[in-house]
Amino acid sequence: MRTTGIFLALAGATVIILYILYTVLETLVSVPFWIKVGLALLIIGGGLLVVSLVKERRSDADKEPFRGIEK
Repeated sequence: MRTTGIFLALAGATVIILYILYTVLETLVSVPFWIKVGLALLIIGGGLLVVSLVKERRSDADKEPFRGIEK
């Protein structure tokens, strides 16, 4: 349940950030459509990469055999 909540929160934040970025680019600079699409894809890909890294780190931490041992 927590994982689903985190995923939905990240997805919502990503949508809001992309919308803000699109609005800023549209109002401040006359950027061609293909540049906007490329930038959006770059940001989405980077976000997916970050989510993938967090997920991998989390699964590696669950597999750690020394969990719970104090130093």
